[in-house]
Amino acid sequence: MTKSTRQSKILDIITNFDIDTQEELVSKLRQAGFDVTQATISRDIKELKLVKTLKNDIYVYAQLTEKNDSLSVKMRNLFRETVLSVDVANNLVLVKTLPNCATSAMSVVNELKIPQAMGVLSSFDTILVVTKDNFDADVVLKTLQSILN
Repeated sequence: MTKSTRQSKILDIITNFDIDTQEELVSKLRQAGFDVTQATISRDIKELKLVKTLKNDIYVYAQLTEKNDSLSVKMRNLFRETVLSVDVANNLVLVKTLPNCATSAMSVVNELKIPQAMGVLSSFDTILVVTKDNFDADVVLKTLQSILN
């Protein structure tokens, strides 16, 4: 299975389970049919920018949030207030914005430096993020949705 498939599964696992160690994540991935090592998972955690946050008295893996990432509050607010929707079609992520706001919102997408985004284009009210495949598009979609939530 591909790296992007594995990374998409990692995001799914940490969303649905409280994972507090890399070994536990390796175990869940193996249960799902992924033949992985701890070293591979360690690299994936860095690439996905996962952090440990306190939940129910234990530290678990989670995606970056407003409290602990480098994206400024102003940029998050800009994205939240201008983006109307985020959707995916195969390897493309389409972001609809208020009129004349796509370029500003695109600056937020670029600031994130999402490794799966091969290219980002904007027009009057639309941002198009091109990825290598459907799984990478899903990672980008989840990343952008996490800013909106």
